[in-house]
Amino acid sequence: MKKLKAGWFNSVSVGLISVGAVGPMVARLIGALSSATDVSVVSLIALVCLIGSILFHLAGRAEIRELED
Repeated sequence: MKKLKAGWFNSVSVGLISVGAVGPMVARLIGALSSATDVSVVSLIALVCLIGSILFHLAGRAEIRELED
């Protein structure tokens, strides 16, 4: 069950970084954001998603670490 939980945490982490961080960067690069407000809001969302992704990844690592002990 621990491996399954760790895998789930890692999958959520990858999904969160893909949708929440990479997506807004691509939108910025292709010019889909029209105003400076859009850029700042999307940048904040990307940062929150990046931090969330790191936290999910660390939670998955903690689950695996418990198996090794």
